[in-house]
Amino acid sequence: MSKVTLLQYLENNQIVSKKDANKVRVERSRSPKSEEAILRELDIIDNETIAKARSAIFGIPYIDLTEISIPESTIAEVNVDTLQNFNVVPFERGDNYVKIGMVDPFDVQATQALQQKYPFGTRVQVYITTQQSINFILDQRVGDVMSSEVTEALEDVEMPVQEINQDPNQILSGEELRSAPVSRIVNAILQYAVTAAASDIHVEPMETKVRVRFRINGVMTERLVLPKTLAPAIVSRIKILSNMILLKQ
Repeated sequence: MSKVTLLQYLENNQIVSKKDANKVRVERSRSPKSEEAILRELDIIDNETIAKARSAIFGIPYIDLTEISIPESTIAEVNVDTLQNFNVVPFERGDNYVKIGMVDPFDVQATQALQQKYPFGTRVQVYITTQQSINFILDQRVGDVMSSEVTEALEDVEMPVQEINQDPNQILSGEELRSAPVSRIVNAILQYAVTAAASDIHVEPMETKVRVRFRINGVMTERLVLPKTLAPAIVSRIKILSNMILLKQ
């Protein structure tokens, strides 16, 4: 492993000025924080630059996961909850190897745990990436899982279900609600919100559709579009889950 520190590499390659490098050194002398943490806190360089520098220093390839197309079979081979726990993204799969993106390529515990998710003899090849890059892929994956569950539920939606919910104050029985496709749709939406750490959910009936948006890290993101005819049923289900008293108009 190279003895060149991150800060030395950045300064030697004129990525960071001597003035900024000295700022980091001063802060480092009076703080237990790493050079990397201080560089981020002082907003001297971005995470991508840091990741590329670490890639060069340690001789570990860098990958920008947002610029590649990951096959469904590759990302789906390991449960998304497991990928989130390990903070990794598999992006290429061969007969006897899998390439993964990690923020910390020296997290041996994570790589060993992930190794066990693949058949014996599968080589795990580690690439350095950014946290933003990993979040981008895993957020999409969680959204795909939600969309798949919602699609299956929509396939079960028939006209009687829509008709019985035209009046939002008309409540289905407990057993009907638990088995209703609308219940499965709302559950999928809530599960996605929890997994994605969304601060709030916006279910917005529009002229031709129902738009579902989530606020994630302060940013509103559309993740789902539903048929407009489901709006009353979705509202009813959310009100019931919230223990709201439904008053007739």
